[in-house]
Amino acid sequence: MKYLKKLSIYLFLSLVVCSCSNVMYKQNISQGSFPDAKSIKLVKVGMSETEVTELLGEPTLKNLVYQNKWAYIATKQKGYEQLDKHILNLTFKDGKLISIHKDK
Repeated sequence: MKYLKKLSIYLFLSLVVCSCSNVMYKQNISQGSFPDAKSIKLVKVGMSETEVTELLGEPTLKNLVYQNKWAYIATKQKGYEQLDKHILNLTFKDGKLISIHKDK
């Protein structure tokens, strides 16, 4: 009986301590691959798919339906801060780059 009473007191105290602490650690999370700004500036309309791949690397996403659309996507989140997204969309026609759209 004494053991059960001590155990319940310890459990209660640990519950109180845990619920009162407001500081919780949240790990920084980075996902995806996004080319650096210098490489993106070198990409120009009219370049071939091979030239773009040599500059930026393989895209994060190639559209399965419209295979002429590529996307480079990266997300970063530091602790509890807002999620930071970077998206670069490239569109090709006949193997040549026709449009560059960058979010952020």
